[in-house]
Amino acid sequence: MYAISRQHRNKGYTTQAVKGMMDYLFQHTKIDSLIALAHIRNTASMRVIEKSGFSLKKKVKIEEENFHYYKIDKTR
Repeated sequence: MYAISRQHRNKGYTTQAVKGMMDYLFQHTKIDSLIALAHIRNTASMRVIEKSGFSLKKKVKIEEENFHYYKIDKTR
């Protein structure tokens, strides 16, 4: 989960932060893949996830709410 104040939205900061976290995890841990979830109505989060290189794999339901399930592998 993440949040960014209104005056700093739509400037690429969240995408940059996600990519930095991904790079760190892939370089400094033994993690081979990452997953991301976004509520189906949260288009801003879906855009960040997709711009970060994740691929949509399926839709999942968690506690009666629908989410998109994304995945990215270390070799991207």
